[in-house]
Amino acid sequence: MTSGAPRNPRAREPIAIVGMGCRFPGAEGPAAFWKLLREGRHALSSHPADRWNTAAFCSNGAIEPGKAYCRVGGFVEDGDAFDRRLFGIGSEESAAMDPQQGMALEVAWHALEHAGINPRSLERSPTGVYFGFSTRDFDRRVANRFNGLTFDSSTGSSGAVIANRISYTLGLTGPSIAIDAACASSITSVHLACQGLWLEECELAIAGGVQLILSPANMVAFSHGRLLSQHGLTRSFSADADGYVCGEGAGALVLKRLSDALADGDRVLATIVGSAVQHNGPSNGLSAPFGEAQQRVLQAALQQGGVPAASIGYLEAHSAGTMLGDVIEVRAAVRALSEARDLDRRCYIGSVKSNLGHLEGAAGIASLIKSILAIEHGEVPPSLHAERENAQLKLSGTPFRVAHHLAVWPSGDGPRRAGVSSFSFGGAVCHMVLEQAPALPGVLPGDQMLPTGFYGPLIISANSPAALMRLVERHVAALNEVASGREYVAYCATAAGGRAHLPYGIAIVAGDPASAIDELRRILGSWEQAPRAAARRTGLMVRLSTAAEPRPSDWPGPWNARWQAYHAEERRMQGDPRVAECVASDLAQLRLLEDLGVVPDGLIGHGDELDRRAKYLADRLSRGPEHPRPKSLRAGAGPMLDLVPSPIGGGSSSATLLARLYENGFFVDWRAYYAAMTRTRSHQVPVYPFERARHWTLPASDDATLLDVKHQMSVNRSTPVAEEFMERGNDDLRESN
Repeated sequence: MTSGAPRNPRAREPIAIVGMGCRFPGAEGPAAFWKLLREGRHALSSHPADRWNTAAFCSNGAIEPGKAYCRVGGFVEDGDAFDRRLFGIGSEESAAMDPQQGMALEVAWHALEHAGINPRSLERSPTGVYFGFSTRDFDRRVANRFNGLTFDSSTGSSGAVIANRISYTLGLTGPSIAIDAACASSITSVHLACQGLWLEECELAIAGGVQLILSPANMVAFSHGRLLSQHGLTRSFSADADGYVCGEGAGALVLKRLSDALADGDRVLATIVGSAVQHNGPSNGLSAPFGEAQQRVLQAALQQGGVPAASIGYLEAHSAGTMLGDVIEVRAAVRALSEARDLDRRCYIGSVKSNLGHLEGAAGIASLIKSILAIEHGEVPPSLHAERENAQLKLSGTPFRVAHHLAVWPSGDGPRRAGVSSFSFGGAVCHMVLEQAPALPGVLPGDQMLPTGFYGPLIISANSPAALMRLVERHVAALNEVASGREYVAYCATAAGGRAHLPYGIAIVAGDPASAIDELRRILGSWEQAPRAAARRTGLMVRLSTAAEPRPSDWPGPWNARWQAYHAEERRMQGDPRVAECVASDLAQLRLLEDLGVVPDGLIGHGDELDRRAKYLADRLSRGPEHPRPKSLRAGAGPMLDLVPSPIGGGSSSATLLARLYENGFFVDWRAYYAAMTRTRSHQVPVYPFERARHWTLPASDDATLLDVKHQMSVNRSTPVAEEFMERGNDDLRESN
């Protein structure tokens, strides 16, 4: 088999990570996750009481039939709840739907928002979805309830639909693939997303993984394999390591080819420069760790990315906290990463499993997001619970160090690079190489000067008044960190163009963050007058100004220049100098609105003179049979908006007009509006506050049904998998010495 040259020059360019979303134990969102990591905390807790009968399924430390001896895990608060209404999922369908599908939808939505992309704007776009998963606990608990099964039960419990539901909900037409590669699922999904981008099967990709523990079954099984920790901690790299703790959560990345991300003005968090997915092949056992294969996959990923092994400054290890597995993995990594590495070229090693537990199908995405954050912040967070480091790692006298404490990670003489490993109990081995994003200016080439007279509007919307109130509160907090000028313009641009426009919305006319905060606080203080839902409307009626003299344009920056050009052009076309100024001003205003996608259906005057002007304007705006002209109507024909309204709160008339159009449900092309003014990169704006509820239910007899399996098991028949690992893995360890 031969490998020819790439079919096009973009076939192996770096993949840009432009957004990410996550929901992990103790941390929702990248900022909260980084805080947990940086502070060196774990997020382990007792089993949630509302998922199963803990007393019935947990032993007191002994291996017993039908029971798990580990009583803790990395659980997400209300992890099995999601916001069905935002995604348009009916109550009956959501009741038959694996909550993993809901969690995956939510982190994908947040990842797009984090990237400054309106999730609803991607409809019919060639966007791919690649999502990893591993457990089918929902199916395990509902599939045998034959009397309650419906077609929704079929799609609701299907692993494939985890990816398909994201594609369907957002209307995406690119590849839609769910991947079950056990613990390697989510890194494999990102690997396949990169392939899809390189092969130009998609222009944008959402890749990640999800894991929810909805049954104690795996913990019972793993306890009988003696894989879980008796102490309730994942002690990666520790001399006291005795297994891992199960965990759950989800994460997603938004990916583009780097050239596309730079052309689109995206904020690049890091890049993927190399990845490899392989299998152990002939080894010491299906589930036994195999150092030769682990070394091989690291080298393959480095080679694919053209990255020197010595340039890797951080290794996020798979490390499931087993004595033997950690030793085999670390020694294999040291062999792969030692080539041409001087002793002063340090490489830190860590594992997020010490914070969250082992997230299985979402383990790889947790490792990737941790590594992206470390690269972005220039710090390596501590790996926990390894105060007594395992001497068999043999790191003394090498440039490799377990990251016991928060460490500064300078760029040095090149970009920061990290390697991320993920292995499965079926023998799959994966490695991915991340690189620091290229230095990018905050202002893009060809940017206009900062627009003068800018008053927004700042757009905020939600699916209910309660969610809108929470979102407004988040904006108040976020705006405290925003500077006036260009940064505020970028914030408003992202809020308008990078968020879905939902039924309940407000539009704030404010020229700086402090004024916006004051207005938002005023709204919060009178919340009994919460905005009502504004359905998408057509039939815009515009009322002409009754002022004797037209008001000068107060459009911001380049829009004012465009207004002046339209005004001059229209004024030259008027024969009567007495009406030329008013008519030209009205036409300039109407043509500017048309540039923003706003075309009125009716023009309304007051009295004979304004009625005649309205008829003339309607004739002038005629665009032929496919674009019928607006009608000229008399006052009182229906709801209407002033073409030149009085400014709100000392702001501008133009911002007030746009705010009123938005709040009344009329479409405005916000991307066009802001693109003409500034080419700053997207700004961080609060993500959507989901209104979660638990939708799946179980019969009262569920625990009893599960307990019936106890008689089928016995301690004598259980397979001590950890002992098998030790026996077979020792052969591999002896070979590596």
